[in-house]
Amino acid sequence: MSVEVISIGTCNMDFILKVPRFVEIDSEMYIETINTSPGGSALNFAVNLSRNGIKTGLIARLGNDDYGKIILSKVSRENMDISRCLTMNDQTGMAFISVDKGGKRSIYSFMGANAKLNLLKEDIDYIKSSPFTHLTGVYWEVAYDVAQYAPKLSFSPGSLLSSYGVDKLKRVLKKLNYYF
Repeated sequence: MSVEVISIGTCNMDFILKVPRFVEIDSEMYIETINTSPGGSALNFAVNLSRNGIKTGLIARLGNDDYGKIILSKVSRENMDISRCLTMNDQTGMAFISVDKGGKRSIYSFMGANAKLNLLKEDIDYIKSSPFTHLTGVYWEVAYDVAQYAPKLSFSPGSLLSSYGVDKLKRVLKKLNYYF
């Protein structure tokens, strides 16, 4: 499948917890509701593009567990290329997202198989074949590699990559066409 945009980065099982308020240290809070759904910044970006009629591909790593199987099953119905979503001998990444009544969030992330995302030759060929790549939720080393091969690049670094600062990310930032 030839794609217009490739999204590269995290693919998680999200656990969204609706809470009345956030807990203090050494305290307990009851959860009002729990919702689970596939998520992660790269997956969310790819799904939304695909649902808007853009031919989209995803490069990500999933665990060989039930969550990885659920994500692959749901994403396979999204009319996007997931041939570079590889299953690793690890747990699928997870995000535990507490949302209070005012909509404020607190997120705990477990990288799991996401941490094993290193570009393989097939990934690099895929990136080169697409006119546009969106990069999000990866380690800076992967960001360097993607920037080297992507014809056009957008980047949404998130809080972790942003915390490294401009100097650390300069090699990626020089190659950007769009920044989120």
